[in-house]
Amino acid sequence: MDGLRALAIFGVTFFHLMPNVFAGGYLGVLLFFIITGFLLAYTTAERDRCGTYTVRRFYGKRAKRLYPELIFVVLFSVGCIRFLVPWAVQGIRMEVASVFLGVNNWWQIAQNADYFTRIASASPFTHLWFLGIEIQYILIWPLLFTGYKKIKNQRSFFAAWSFVFGMSLVSAVWMPLCYNVTHNVTRVYYGTDTRAFALLFGACLGLFKYEKDAARKRRPKPHKAGKTTWTVFLGILVVVLASYVLVKGQLAFVYDGGMALYTLVFGVLLVLVVDEHLLFGRGLDRSAVLSWIGRHSYGLFLWQYPVIFVFNNKTWGHHVWGNIAALVLIVLLSAWSGWLVDFVLKRKWHSGFKTHSLKIAAIVVTCVAAAVCVLGVCTTVTSKNSRAAAQQALKSRLEKNQKQNTQKKGEAPTYPWMDPPKAKQNYRRTGNAAKVSFQNVTIIGDSVTLDATPELKSTFGEVTINAKQSRHIGDELNWVKKRRKGHHLGRTVVIALGTNGELYEKRVEALLKVLGPNRSVFWVNVYGPNLEWTEANNRYLNQLAAKHPNVTVIDWQSELSAHPEWLWEDGIHPNPDGSKAYAETIYQKIHQIQNKQDHMNK
Repeated sequence: MDGLRALAIFGVTFFHLMPNVFAGGYLGVLLFFIITGFLLAYTTAERDRCGTYTVRRFYGKRAKRLYPELIFVVLFSVGCIRFLVPWAVQGIRMEVASVFLGVNNWWQIAQNADYFTRIASASPFTHLWFLGIEIQYILIWPLLFTGYKKIKNQRSFFAAWSFVFGMSLVSAVWMPLCYNVTHNVTRVYYGTDTRAFALLFGACLGLFKYEKDAARKRRPKPHKAGKTTWTVFLGILVVVLASYVLVKGQLAFVYDGGMALYTLVFGVLLVLVVDEHLLFGRGLDRSAVLSWIGRHSYGLFLWQYPVIFVFNNKTWGHHVWGNIAALVLIVLLSAWSGWLVDFVLKRKWHSGFKTHSLKIAAIVVTCVAAAVCVLGVCTTVTSKNSRAAAQQALKSRLEKNQKQNTQKKGEAPTYPWMDPPKAKQNYRRTGNAAKVSFQNVTIIGDSVTLDATPELKSTFGEVTINAKQSRHIGDELNWVKKRRKGHHLGRTVVIALGTNGELYEKRVEALLKVLGPNRSVFWVNVYGPNLEWTEANNRYLNQLAAKHPNVTVIDWQSELSAHPEWLWEDGIHPNPDGSKAYAETIYQKIHQIQNKQDHMNK
């Protein structure tokens, strides 16, 4: 399995290092899930046949495999980050607890629901949602295996296997349903229920493989694969590597069946590698590099995000050499932590420590690592969110502005049309093909817009603002439909969404379809240096404007990059000066397009 683990960790690592280049590297997680499901099922069935399987022994072995290195990496990282990026460990206690309890994926989902902890969501442990799902699956696997055994004994292997496959199928179908109902990609991507299909599908392969092996009377002789098999194997590798680059996470296809499709592709790859008749598995393991990466894949996974997080916050990772240095450090740390955990647990010297001085150096390094971990424990236990006052002030401002927006002040203006008529001239050269109007401009946004509400009203005068905290793309759709149906939606609509997560194509296109091609749409791009989706969202908005001639991008990101003093302490929300600039930037862009259109009419 080492070669497959190396393929999986390659995608995940380079996705974290260079998300703009390896936009689909997150798919490597699916391969990890399938491998975990396969190995748990196969080894459990084998030990059960041999009489060595007990639930207690199963949990003990898994805990010994997962927790020592996890505890060390997390505590050591907290101890180091306390000095390198101090703000990142403020209020980190609950996050660390969620990691060790194996519920970090649900904790991260909850942070999207609670906006005032979501402000500082950038974390060195964001990637450990994956481990939360694995731990939860490990906890329930003995129960699933018991159900599988009972069905198999009472009926048949096929009935028992169908039971596991059926649960995998339910989870695979639930993902697109949940995606289309909740519109919350974080919920779909991190949810155990929506991601379990890959683990369960791996279990199906593992149980089938075990039954096949158990039925054999003698071990099959390996032979070289034929041309067709080689074509399939190499074709899958090409597809996987190409997908690591091309399949962006914001594509609706990923959640509308794409994940399930790639699970099948990875499943075929796994079957080819574990087939004793073929030489693919042996061939992969003969590579010293792939074998080493596969054996250390867990450590490589644990270390990568803390290292990348520090490099990005120190601006060391903003160039190629920074990424290379981060990658080298991740490899060295994973090798070191693997040795250190082995040394502490087994009290076994590495074969390279032959001299007395090297042994003394190893002991000193171990003591230093222990001291940093103790510092990490103290930091975690005593951590307090020093930004609580600033967050409370922000909360009060947003609640006040929200009340003002929801207060009814007379009847909303109505129009004789549900959709405005097509412009008499072709205004495409002005920067927006639809007719621009300042009559009842509608502004749709998240908390950034909500925080700047007073200045927007002062600048625009006649304006309708619909802004909500922690808003994701798609949450606004029903409100827009209702306004349009009631003839309350004017010609010009300003959208300021994308701060709280990726702009997913399906949701964006659904919104633009409701607005129609005859409304002028102005989309404010995103500012957030510590938000991993900022660049992807802004790049997508530029592509969107090129695709839809009635869409114009307002470059708020460039304005703030030149004036960081316009922001509050959280680095995202505009202060009074920033709110004025925010409102003025939007107003001036619309006014600029309107002047050009008026000039064309003369």
